[in-house]
Amino acid sequence: MTRRRADLATLVWMSVLATTLVWELSAGDRATFVERLTSGGMTRVALTMGLVGLGALTTALGLIRHEDETGLRRLRGLALGGTLALVATHAALAWIPTLRGVAPLHVYQDLRDALPTAPCAAVYALGAASLAVGLEPALRAAAAALGVRREATLRWVRGGSVLVPALFFIVLVNGLGHFMVGRAVFFGDAPPAAGPVPAEEAPEESEAPR
Repeated sequence: MTRRRADLATLVWMSVLATTLVWELSAGDRATFVERLTSGGMTRVALTMGLVGLGALTTALGLIRHEDETGLRRLRGLALGGTLALVATHAALAWIPTLRGVAPLHVYQDLRDALPTAPCAAVYALGAASLAVGLEPALRAAAAALGVRREATLRWVRGGSVLVPALFFIVLVNGLGHFMVGRAVFFGDAPPAAGPVPAEEAPEESEAPR
């Protein structure tokens, strides 16, 4: 794959991942989370996992094959590693259970139980920061791959490559606050207090065969 295609592919999969995480984790309450997680069903989750996995592989190969400034390559490599740790953790907690047919209410409760723990919170926080850091050079590289040369346009690209990742990080951390501490970090109403899924809302489980 050429450098131009690799840069464009990197921006695509990172943008899809950022959008998906914000969509799922900034719901703010149980009902909205369930609605968003089930939007598109298993097909959406499977396509997201496939696109992110293939895109991440493309980015990793691009970092290995194409020459770049040593410092920038190291930064993009670290950002990719942190992002993949976030992907693996979120896949284990939300996407894979969804593909296995676990009820969205139980996925929500698993996130509420896991995210307040220090290891899981650290992975999500560092992963969000890593994805934001990775988006900045991805936006610049994609603009260069598309042949953006005008100085006025480049100024917009430079500003957007800082503003967009910053906004993504703020919105995602704000949504993660609902799961970690029971309320939004920066803005938004606090959801119902954390706790187990109410019995009347939990899906009925079939009786085990005897």
